[in-house]
Amino acid sequence: MTLKKTTSDELTAEALDLIEQLDAIGRRIEDDLNEALDLAWRLGKTLLKKKDDVGRGNWLIWVDANLRIGDRRARQYMELASQNPHAKKVADLSEDSVRKFRLGYVPDKERPDLEGDATLPPAHHHLSIVNDWRKWQRRVEIGQATFNEGEAKRDLWPVFEWMVGLYGLNPETVATLRPPG
Repeated sequence: MTLKKTTSDELTAEALDLIEQLDAIGRRIEDDLNEALDLAWRLGKTLLKKKDDVGRGNWLIWVDANLRIGDRRARQYMELASQNPHAKKVADLSEDSVRKFRLGYVPDKERPDLEGDATLPPAHHHLSIVNDWRKWQRRVEIGQATFNEGEAKRDLWPVFEWMVGLYGLNPETVATLRPPG
């Protein structure tokens, strides 16, 4: 059996053909996304009007009873419309609102479940605590919060002991400073 040798010109022609096919698919996807964007924007405008018509407190009931989409999706469409109150056509929509809308069509990344996987809350940084303390301290300074020295000494003692270790101070000397109780 002999293999046919492909020439450089044939490979170039094949590559150009594949590029043309990819470009055609990209144009169809772009056209479909623009059509979906137009429909979502028009639906958002309609839902905003309907929400005013339905009245406060009845919106969720009306959405559940009348639409095949949930409240969350309805809010996304209404947000698209409310972010673009002066738009006359899709081309007038803000880039940010279009980007947010299109992100809704990005499929979730598939990820295998691995042994030891766990969902962890975001880790706090020590500066978060420092910033919160500084905000509280400022409120005390301007009279928006009260300060009880005895309670503060009692409640902050474990933090103080930890800081003593962090800074390498003598724990025995510091222990003599411990408030009563």
